[in-house]
Amino acid sequence: MKLHKIPVLLCAAMVLFAGCAPGSEQEALPGKTDSEEVLEISVAYWDIGILLEQNGEKVRQLENELNIRLVPVDMTAENYDSKCRIWAQTNTFPDVFAGNTG
Repeated sequence: MKLHKIPVLLCAAMVLFAGCAPGSEQEALPGKTDSEEVLEISVAYWDIGILLEQNGEKVRQLENELNIRLVPVDMTAENYDSKCRIWAQTNTFPDVFAGNTG
């Protein structure tokens, strides 16, 4: 079950470090921005909707602290290849997705 928490933690880490660009003159706390706009991050992973539901309290806490909203994009082993082709053809890849390198 620990393996299923990895995508959520990776997503959180990416969001935290995204604002740490070299040469940035402003020091900002992670998740605290001047605007109230919530950043939506699409995450494609096997059964991600179920995983986010099972960890609902932790996910909501993460979303609130970082001012983000994780948008699940479910995929399965059976439709992985076709979804990747469609995303590539339409230039609509999710912000974060699992790669099948095997």
